Amino acid sequence: ETSADQFVFNVVRGGNPIAFSTKVDDPRTFIDGGNGVLDLDSAGNLINGDLIFDDRLFSTSIALPGDAAAEQFEVCEGILVKAYGPALLGVSATYTNGPQYTTAGLAAGTRWFNSVNFGLADGLLGGGVGLAYGFLGTTIDPADLKTVEIRFSRTVWQTAYGHAGAFGAQNEFYPVPFTVWDVDQEDALPDRRLNVMTRDGSAFNGNGWYLDNVLGGDGSGPYQRNYMHIVLSDYDSTAGSLTGESVDGVPTIWSTALTPRERVVAVGAPADGFTWNDLLKTARTAGSPSGTTVDATERDAIYAQVPDEGKLKLTAPNVIVTSDTYTYTTTARTVATKAQAKATMKDIRVVPNPYYGRSTYQASL
Repeated sequence: ETSADQFVFNVVRGGNPIAFSTKVDDPRTFIDGGNGVLDLDSAGNLINGDLIFDDRLFSTSIALPGDAAAEQFEVCEGILVKAYGPALLGVSATYTNGPQYTTAGLAAGTRWFNSVNFGLADGLLGGGVGLAYGFLGTTIDPADLKTVEIRFSRTVWQTAYGHAGAFGAQNEFYPVPFTVWDVDQEDALPDRRLNVMTRDGSAFNGNGWYLDNVLGGDGSGPYQRNYMHIVLSDYDSTAGSLTGESVDGVPTIWSTALTPRERVVAVGAPADGFTWNDLLKTARTAGSPSGTTVDATERDAIYAQVPDEGKLKLTAPNVIVTSDTYTYTTTARTVATKAQAKATMKDIRVVPNPYYGRSTYQASL
């Protein structure tokens, strides 16, 4: 389109900028209709919104000044190439079945947990999983975001930093029934285990990580949903590097708020999130060995019955950083054949031109 005698265009498909060409080295330069190529019908006429370029429309700028989405570039007789990065949102959350669900023949990706819908913009697992930016906040540089894997296990655990308040400082240590790994392929490094912060489950006296059965569950308790915050920090067990820290004060990558999921109601079916959570309910009864507090023995017994030892992979976006380099290639136009060159000779006009015959400017010739 034209505006104030400027040549203004923006080629977009599906909401994203796409490649385009203006063939600026061609006297028949065209204004592209949107698909990035010159469109002609069988008679050689422009179609699909392409227009003949009139150089009277082309002044000194493309787009409008002062608008980040339509910046002003002093481009003349050339094209501008811009690299666009993805949004600062988690890309995906995918679950791979472990041996229990695989042996049972359950469909690939069958999970024993869901998430609480906190309305996170990432929208992963129903709105309760995403980059830490949209949850409690983080100090992490977008260039350092990592794709991670949460590996649930009945026997292989790691020690987590815990907090006994909803969003408190880390002041506890206890095992959790999973390990967390940086599996990002972009850094070309071996998988490394990362520190994780969690909320002390079951009304803050469970000494461990459990799933809430109130939000997203059957409503019968126990209490308090649980969180998991994965930090870009080498796993250090109880060394204390994150003691006293809050989630938003460290380079937290991912945050999750998970709840148990009822997979299927069937006699003899593999355990699901509800049946696993029932173990916690039993451990919290007044008649249990430790009363309403879950002790280490009860906790470990619950962990040893995790429904499925699968893997949850959280994929991070590859954002553009200042150190990135790019290579652009162009394809030259096909050199005209002799026949084509001869045919275009008629387009040459020089006035006056005694060799052409005559000119209306010099009627006496």
